[in-house]
Amino acid sequence: MNAQPLHAQIVSGVDPMQADRAPHLQQTPLHLAPVGAKAVELDFDGGRLSSDAGVLLLKDINDQLGFTRDLAAVLSDPRDPRRVKVTRQDLLTQRVLHIAAGYEDANDSHTLRDDPIFKLMLDRLPDTGAPLASQPTMSRFENRVSRSELSRMARVLLDQCIASYATPPTVIVLDVDDTEDRVHGQQEHARYDAYYGGSCCMPLHLSEGLSGRLMTTILKAKRFTGAQLLAVLKRLVKRLRHAWPATLLIFRGDRHFASPEVMQWIDEQPELSHVTGLTSNTVLQALARDVVAQAKQA
Repeated sequence: MNAQPLHAQIVSGVDPMQADRAPHLQQTPLHLAPVGAKAVELDFDGGRLSSDAGVLLLKDINDQLGFTRDLAAVLSDPRDPRRVKVTRQDLLTQRVLHIAAGYEDANDSHTLRDDPIFKLMLDRLPDTGAPLASQPTMSRFENRVSRSELSRMARVLLDQCIASYATPPTVIVLDVDDTEDRVHGQQEHARYDAYYGGSCCMPLHLSEGLSGRLMTTILKAKRFTGAQLLAVLKRLVKRLRHAWPATLLIFRGDRHFASPEVMQWIDEQPELSHVTGLTSNTVLQALARDVVAQAKQA
């Protein structure tokens, strides 16, 4: 089909010159939190540009919740304080917001270290503020985190979820699920998964099924065994029981989470139930056929 020039498109009943005669509306800038005693306004008048202005809204949310502050508090920092230019909280905030903006690779840290918006997110002036952390600094920071620190970070996520409730809930659903995280390169711990048809990690996400609140997430290479999942579930339930002794907990998961170890332990706990899928076999298939036949007869 031949394309026509835009000026040739005429809509009946609409004056094509109406837009030119309409007065220009004055846009009101969006006032954000001040940085270094200077006002911050978000507008569309040009100047030094960045395509990631939305990160500033995430920054305000992060400042209110204290999310990266609490996470950074459980991390150690063996660096010489006299030589530190970027604190561990700044490093964590920079990395988290980079990922939120779609920059998953630590190599992006070097490209974005002078970006005006990402400077503002760490309370640095866009033109005269010091640059952010480089790729080598970010890579050293990521690889320095220990297993015990990862466990404490997972607890911070859970505590954030608990704190979001004004009163103890009557019932919560422990929704557990793992999902594909496709990798592109030689990332550590990546494995080929035949089901997804590619190299990926298999992070485990635990959320509250009724509200969608994230409880914790664990980056791993493959699906957990029953024993591994049970170890996570025990820690999770212990913390929830400490905060909400009378809340009914319901464990919900797909069929590969219905391991004997997990099901037996759940059945032994008070105020803890489970709803899981079951792997199909000949017995279940025959039972399903009988149920369908009886339903038709009824």
